[in-house]
Amino acid sequence: MGALGHIEDLVFISNRHARIEAEISKVFLYATHTIYCWHFTENVKKRFHRKDVVAIIDKAARAYTELKYNRYIGELRNLYKNAFDYVEAASLHKWSRVHYPQRRYRVMTTKVAECINSFLKFAR
Repeated sequence: MGALGHIEDLVFISNRHARIEAEISKVFLYATHTIYCWHFTENVKKRFHRKDVVAIIDKAARAYTELKYNRYIGELRNLYKNAFDYVEAASLHKWSRVHYPQRRYRVMTTKVAECINSFLKFAR
């Protein structure tokens, strides 16, 4: 933090691993942590083995309005209650655009960072 100073509205996007959030909060006291939607939907896919469920969750995560979010999440509840319960327990403000307390804009992934990381591993 000393090198960067305080950065207004700093957001880290990662998977749901609790250790990542804990370490971020030690160094960047005012930063927020959100879930990388791709990892989140991949975890849902592995857990429930249903592509239709993943598609609904992805739509809910990306919804700009609470009305649309509620429509998708209601569809999920009716289709597959266990997946609905899993999603509801996953801190809505971390994976749902409409429930995120700050402006998330269109940033739902870390693809750019992953591309740079894959390139840099060969630059040693």
